Amino acid sequence: KIKKVKLATPLYTMSQPWGSSNNNQPPQQILYNQSETETYQYVMKLMMKQKLLFMNDITERCFVDCVIDFRYRKLNEYERLCVGRCVNKMMQAEQIATKVFVEEQMRWEEMEMEKMRKKQAELPDYSRYSKD
Repeated sequence: KIKKVKLATPLYTMSQPWGSSNNNQPPQQILYNQSETETYQYVMKLMMKQKLLFMNDITERCFVDCVIDFRYRKLNEYERLCVGRCVNKMMQAEQIATKVFVEEQMRWEEMEMEKMRKKQAELPDYSRYSKD
């Protein structure tokens, strides 16, 4: 039986859950307190961290699942094929998850817009009181 080895430390770690060493506020509060440019930069930073964590997860999982012979510097044919299949499956799964997330996000935004339209329609019409 092949023994699976767990890597001791990931290649990339986040020191704080929100990605900032001096700010322990949740992301929603941080976004509320920032300008549009700062918000964009913050979101891009979070996306980059998420991508790095995902790549580290792929690296660790495929290494643990596929690399079995440590006598040689290079991967043997089985290991090379296994790593290739593993990475392809993980990337496809990530693409599917991202697609579903985007679709759900768009659906949620449409529902929120519809709620706002209904609330606005319920407001009284003060335009008839204008001095035109």
